[in-house]
Amino acid sequence: QLDLDPAHLSLRYPVTVAHEIRDGSPVANWTSAHAKRMDADAEIIVTVRGVSYSTNEPVIKTKLYSVLTSVKYGYVLAPIVHGGAISTAASRGGAQVSSKRAIQHVDRA
Repeated sequence: QLDLDPAHLSLRYPVTVAHEIRDGSPVANWTSAHAKRMDADAEIIVTVRGVSYSTNEPVIKTKLYSVLTSVKYGYVLAPIVHGGAISTAASRGGAQVSSKRAIQHVDRA
């Protein structure tokens, strides 16, 4: 279970939830290809629970990711956004995400 800030997200619009790998992370030992292979039969289970805005009914969605096929060791995401749009948003208080830096942090963990 991840500690989120804020604890409750509004999923009315698309939301990205990221898990930064640190020493206390449940996947912190996946800092090498060998360590990842030791957990190759494991699965990452992502469950999102919420309430539908239109029906006010509970909704649960679950997605399984196989460690062997879904976790990529040593990969770096290529930058796909360049130029003024993201810089302008950042200068107005918008968020700018550096995928490359996040992946490199995983490699150093």
